[in-house]
Amino acid sequence: MTGGTPWDGYSFWSIEQIRFIERSLRLKLPTGDEEHLGQWILRLMQGNSDFLLDVVDLVLSNLAKRTNAVELRRILEEAGSIWTPVLEDHHFRLERRVQGEVMKRANRVMESRDNASKHLKEAWIRVYGRSPDPSSAYREAVRAVEAAAKTVVSPNNKLTTLGTIIADVKSRPTKFAVSLEPGTRDKDPVEGLVYMLRLLWKAQIDRHGTDDQNARLHVSLEEAETALHLAITLVHWFREGLVTAR
Repeated sequence: MTGGTPWDGYSFWSIEQIRFIERSLRLKLPTGDEEHLGQWILRLMQGNSDFLLDVVDLVLSNLAKRTNAVELRRILEEAGSIWTPVLEDHHFRLERRVQGEVMKRANRVMESRDNASKHLKEAWIRVYGRSPDPSSAYREAVRAVEAAAKTVVSPNNKLTTLGTIIADVKSRPTKFAVSLEPGTRDKDPVEGLVYMLRLLWKAQIDRHGTDDQNARLHVSLEEAETALHLAITLVHWFREGLVTAR
């Protein structure tokens, strides 16, 4: 689990590494020497799978040798784990495994350097990373669509939100076009676009505070994941000219 940084090339952790784990994971370690503390952490890892994954994620983020992460990926795949190491901005981290083609499609949308991609990457980490945050993930997904749609729908509006984007498209539907050709008896594709945008907007149940004692206060991880992939589709449509202003 160690690797050219302080994590490389040792058979066990140094006291500096142990203290780093203690600080980063907010542990309260007992007194003892390097070997005693290392064994204490290992026993805790053996008895708590979530803690084990947190330690693996922490060590991964400090690895210098790519081969170590490749070997870990092989081990996790053989064990049938839902987790896999990924490389992001020259650092490795654990992420929930996503089906290959879905991952490739998402990466193609997120590889741009614009703000929409930055928001999508943040949302992705907060959905699939070791410390999921559904509300933040959903918020970043919405921001990604706002950033991508603004240039097409309301480039001169400095206060653009998803709500204003929906209102602008609904009020002037003939000004916009979607690269789909439904049958003559079907609804206009711009209506479908509005439906998708409204679905993303309205399903964000924690967007505002409420005095309703029975209302849910936070979106679920499943809802955030659904919103993320809907946002990926919408960002792709707006960015690639599949939604245009006439």
